[in-house]
Amino acid sequence: MTTIDETTATLRPTHSGGRGVRVVTVLVAAAGLWLLVGQRLLAWWQGAPLTWQTSTTARGPVPELGDLVPGVSAQFADQIAWQQVAAPADRWLLALAPGVTAALCLLVGCWAVWQLAGRISGGDPFGGRSVRMVQVLAWAVFGYGVLVPGVRMITTLVLGTDALAGHPGNGSVAVQIGLPEYWGIPIAVLLFLLAEVWRHGARLRDDVDGLV
Repeated sequence: MTTIDETTATLRPTHSGGRGVRVVTVLVAAAGLWLLVGQRLLAWWQGAPLTWQTSTTARGPVPELGDLVPGVSAQFADQIAWQQVAAPADRWLLALAPGVTAALCLLVGCWAVWQLAGRISGGDPFGGRSVRMVQVLAWAVFGYGVLVPGVRMITTLVLGTDALAGHPGNGSVAVQIGLPEYWGIPIAVLLFLLAEVWRHGARLRDDVDGLV
């Protein structure tokens, strides 16, 4: 936020808004790290069982029809939640991979917001660095929308196969990723467009400065 000094016709920075945004950014980053990585790391350190939720497709008997049609079975899809006691370190690291990927994207995005808030509160919202920070934020959101579902898919395939390993022939792992998983892609596109608007604003400011 800026105010115009009528006596000098220059922009004076107002720092309160930028500080507030930075405080919120730090809180979001800290909460995200705890939720995405910290909780699972704490469970690993405490020796708790490794937990995971997996989609599965399987074929099994249908009790309601078993008496009428002997041997009838049905194909179904469902969610299974399982625990692995004394899981090896490689499985814990694999289970951490989606959260770590998401946390890295979150930290990059928060850093971009931190820098952008500083530029805006410093009275230079349309500088070249501001444009770059909007682009960095867009890439962070895009990475979250693409990388995190991909890493989660690989993790689910491996850990889900572990869960079904003791029951050969009963089913197979199904990876289900819906459109909500990719929410970051359209938001990233909007941020890239916003960066171009920001760049145009920087050009206009330079043109105005050249006329003064």
